[in-house]
Amino acid sequence: MKTILLLISIVISLPLFAIEYNWSKWEEQCGRERTQLELNQCAYQQFLSSNNQLNAVYEKTINSLTLQKQKKLRTEQRLWLNKRDSSCLTQTNEEAAGGSIWPMLYQLCRAGETDRRIKQLRKLISH
Repeated sequence: MKTILLLISIVISLPLFAIEYNWSKWEEQCGRERTQLELNQCAYQQFLSSNNQLNAVYEKTINSLTLQKQKKLRTEQRLWLNKRDSSCLTQTNEEAAGGSIWPMLYQLCRAGETDRRIKQLRKLISH
């Protein structure tokens, strides 16, 4: 029952993405970079790292569920991925459309939202 309620709360919260950048993680990983190109590349690497972690946590989560709940989570995950990318695109365009900082902000947004999703999935495992 708790799992179902958590899944419902995740779906309900989809339109309420509050884009947040993890600046402490950013500073730790990318603080020494000097050019915008280097910063953009570092942000992309940060996103890839978060995405790889998400894939591992998702696999662990999906394998811990019944077949019915697995189907539901797969559907929710697809919705979440689309929402993450479209929300980050909108947010980044509002902040830096056409600017050289755009790729960095877009990847940081995706990394931040991915990190938040990892926390949500971990809660499903613990229930």
